[in-house]
Amino acid sequence: MKLSIVAAATSQSVNVFILDSSKTDGSGLTGLVYNSAGLVAYYSFTGANAGSVAITLATLAAVNSAWSSGGFKEIDSTNMPGWYRLDLPNAALASGNGRVVSAHLKGATNMAPLPLEIELTGWDNQDGVHGGMSALPNTACTRNASLLTSGSGTDQLLVSAGKVSLVASDSPKFYSGTATAGGASTLTDTGQAWTANALAGCRVKITSGTGANQCRVIVSNTGTVLTVDRAWTTNPDATSVYTVLEGDSPKTDANLAVTAGTVSDKTGYSLTQAFPANFAALGITAGGHVSNVDTLTTYTGNTPQTGDGYAILNNGTYGNSALHTQIGSPQQVGTKYAVTLASTDVTGNLPADLQTIKTQTVTCSAAVTIEPFVGSVAAALVVDTSGRVDLVNAPNATALNAAADALLDRANAIETGITPRLAWRYVASTTVGVITDAGTGTEIYAGIGVATARVTATVDASGDRSAIVLS
Repeated sequence: MKLSIVAAATSQSVNVFILDSSKTDGSGLTGLVYNSAGLVAYYSFTGANAGSVAITLATLAAVNSAWSSGGFKEIDSTNMPGWYRLDLPNAALASGNGRVVSAHLKGATNMAPLPLEIELTGWDNQDGVHGGMSALPNTACTRNASLLTSGSGTDQLLVSAGKVSLVASDSPKFYSGTATAGGASTLTDTGQAWTANALAGCRVKITSGTGANQCRVIVSNTGTVLTVDRAWTTNPDATSVYTVLEGDSPKTDANLAVTAGTVSDKTGYSLTQAFPANFAALGITAGGHVSNVDTLTTYTGNTPQTGDGYAILNNGTYGNSALHTQIGSPQQVGTKYAVTLASTDVTGNLPADLQTIKTQTVTCSAAVTIEPFVGSVAAALVVDTSGRVDLVNAPNATALNAAADALLDRANAIETGITPRLAWRYVASTTVGVITDAGTGTEIYAGIGVATARVTATVDASGDRSAIVLS
């Protein structure tokens, strides 16, 4: 018995016919059940995967019950004697084991051995749309996203005399014919009646005859004459067969350069807009840097303004004094460093917006790292008339106290959640503070000079502390 099933199919049932070996008329054997004495079943693949594998037969509640691996059930002993349902194990149809799997049932009394051969296919011959092959569209022909076929329906190609014909609704649509004459940049077909300039932007190609394989963009047309964007290499004549393809192509010149129209999206600009005259003073170094820039200017529109303040921070000058000489060198004050503007009056040598640097800029030498002051410390700083802050030779008590408080209250400095201030408070409480409830198992240590409980300890008879509560 031969069957065909898609490889890797699951939950597959087959009907098999078992002959009665005690009879000579080909009658079927009736009365078999899954556990009939001696009844066994096996399957095997071919080639490198050959080898018998036992099928464990199982009962089915009814002949139309749901699939169950190894299920075995007689279909109808009266009307179909000898016919049984067999549920094939999924493993027997697994892919990658060869093209064929063979099954064999035998052993019951009066049972003729039943050979069963199943071809494992890569396609489904029961799939009427695309045979179960994923490479083919899963849509019937003449429907959207289906295979192309010949005909006049949806998604079909109209074929005439072995050639595909495009109709007016197709894209690109085209006209074709044989020229009656041609000029340096024209093609004439007196048999046509085109609408004037309706073909401008389309392409015309000479497909055969004189001038074959030349293609040009149509720039204008009359009812019978096409004018193209550049001269033909070989002028068409009455033997030239042509095709007009619909499109929207740019026209080109003899060098195949595209001709641009007027640039009108920005008022006052064009493709030939020149740089302002001021740009002529710019110099570009070999490394690509701009040189000779010594003024900082403002602009209104595109016009540079004059009279603006400018400065050179290197070797140039502002007024009568080089700006870099107006800034003093780093000076050491105690263990600190400060940089201020030169002590000389720079009024008249610097614009007003730069004079504020004298009181607002404080810098240090490259060898010194200064961390910023924050909070109450920053508020307590006092800057002297030279723009310097000195906490060593001229300490500010408020600033020093603020710095000390910041250290005492530094979070997690001792342990997680314990600042130095809290740690010292607890140490003082447990060493010199008042103790209450000693000997009761819970001892309370108060702060120095206060009745507030700082440490509450749970103490056993041996004096060991087993728990601490801080407050």
